[in-house]
Formats: sequence, C-alpha cells, structure tokens
Amino acid sequence: MPKKTDKLITMENDFNFRVSMFQKVFGTDEGKQVLDYLGRVWSLPVPSFNPHSDYWVMGKYRAYQEICKLVNTPLKKGKNND
Repeated sequence: MPKKTDKLITMENDFNFRVSMFQKVFGTDEGKQVLDYLGRVWSLPVPSFNPHSDYWVMGKYRAYQEICKLVNTPLKKGKNND
C-alpha cells in the first residue's frame, strides 16, 4: 500500500490559507491604505466604449473586488475550503 503523504498547502489549493495571507497583508493599517488607494484608482469610470480599455479597467476593478472579498472573509476552522 502506498504511503500517505501530506498535501502541500499553497494559496491555490487552500482557501483558508489564501484568506489568511490576504488578511495579513491588507489587514494592517498600511494595507488598508493601499486597498483604499486601489479602490479609488481602480474604480469603474464612465465607459469609453473602447472594448480594450473598458475590459482592462473592469479587470483591475475585479482584482480590487477579489482582494476586498478575501480580506473580509472570516477564517474557518477545520477542513480546508477550496
């Protein structure tokens, strides 16, 4: 029978670990200032009707939203949550 090996925990395969890392970085006073700055700089302006630039802006805003979601997600105890 093969020997059971422990799974390497990474940001990609462990949701709780990913949340804790984002909270460590953006949960500080400095991190909150950076997040506030990104929210202002990457906010959604009026569409320019240029699909290239509009999708670029939407992508940056989506990245900001994902960071905010992870920072505000409570950590769960127990099994990994992918």
